[in-house]
Amino acid sequence: TCDLVGPTSSGHSFLAATDSVRKRALGKALKNYDAVIFTRGGYGAARLLEGSGWQTPGPWLIGFSDATALLWARYACGIPGGIHGPVGKNIGVHPEWSIERLANILKGHPTEPLKLIHLAGPTPKVSGPLIAGNLTVATSLLGTPYMPNTDGHILVFEDVNEPPYKVDRMLTQWRLSGRLASAAAIVFGVFDATPNPETYEVLVERTEDLGIPVYSSLDIGHHGVCAALELGKPTTILRGRLTQG
Repeated sequence: TCDLVGPTSSGHSFLAATDSVRKRALGKALKNYDAVIFTRGGYGAARLLEGSGWQTPGPWLIGFSDATALLWARYACGIPGGIHGPVGKNIGVHPEWSIERLANILKGHPTEPLKLIHLAGPTPKVSGPLIAGNLTVATSLLGTPYMPNTDGHILVFEDVNEPPYKVDRMLTQWRLSGRLASAAAIVFGVFDATPNPETYEVLVERTEDLGIPVYSSLDIGHHGVCAALELGKPTTILRGRLTQG
């Protein structure tokens, strides 16, 4: 079964409800369902990390954007079952192949490779566990106990309509932390509804000297498809194709 977490009444500024109410809703869903899917993105998931309730293992947890905070925190704790993928409000408009991909992950079946475009660095076969998330939200976890060890991972980022200087600032923070250079590869998804050449210039300039493979144009993001990717799943990139499993 699938539960759309979160009260619908507001009255709490930019949050759906108080943190205590949202924590109870999430904790109940994680204990009682096989899969929990975020209804939408926005902001507020990181506030739930203070305290308990989100560490319950067992169900699949599915979402992207703001969900990155919970997906990565659970991965940092060694809790499997995180899927960076479509949220509830998007599933009805996703193409059939994307929904089938999510279903195959949930069933433990193989998934089709996803196409990539080489952006910078070498192009050998590269393998490692995958971790995917929203760049803004993931950057906010740097220096906290909720940031997973990303060494040797295929690191996948997407974002939505951030100006190039903000993308530069975030990637610079990742560089200064040493986490970009320690990745097995970097893959960028969709960043703008209409590709912004300045953004791609930043993506190249901030990664081309790392000596690792860098790819772009993965079908994940806020505009169009957000293809499901299982966090921690062994993943291979070869000849412009990303394959999980």
